[in-house]
Amino acid sequence: SMGITPRLKLGFLVPILMAAAVCATSSSALLIDNGSTTTDTATNLEWLDLTATLGLSYADALTSTFVTVDGYRSATSLEVAQLFTNAGIGTLDNLAREVDFAGASLLLDTLGCTLTPAVCATSSNPSATGFAEWSPGTGRRALYRTDSINGGRGAATIESSFVTGADPAIGTFLVRVIPAPSTSLLILGGLAFLGA
Repeated sequence: SMGITPRLKLGFLVPILMAAAVCATSSSALLIDNGSTTTDTATNLEWLDLTATLGLSYADALTSTFVTVDGYRSATSLEVAQLFTNAGIGTLDNLAREVDFAGASLLLDTLGCTLTPAVCATSSNPSATGFAEWSPGTGRRALYRTDSINGGRGAATIESSFVTGADPAIGTFLVRVIPAPSTSLLILGGLAFLGA
């Protein structure tokens, strides 16, 4: 009897492997520094660096070309809290902890230090501070701050603020949604590859 040995084409596995890769990467958050923006892979949000809106009032940031042309919007306080959590900040209570140092450092590296360059370079307490929408229509803004302390401890806090004017040390958290590729599109792409 003649044995039949099934042969699988490598191309058949491409869509399956692509779908598995999407599922595997979507289960853990990753912050990717793109230069002037940061991508949070867990939320599919792209965050504009806080340094881009320094010197603008909250209202001015919302009418800037970042919003009107580039498609950004004000982040909600919940979105900023989730970003901090995804970076590795355990609690938003402004208490410096060694366990939060890596998360605070990551946020400072990706969002930018909002103090003057000289202070950011030499300070033992550089910070990234920005406004987010606390409650739409109330005029209240959430003021977030993360610090990376040279002593190896990090801290993050949130507070409600009515501050609306421009501040040279406070930016505005602006985000836009990054469409996630659907699994069906990846499978179709793999099938198209098979046909090629």
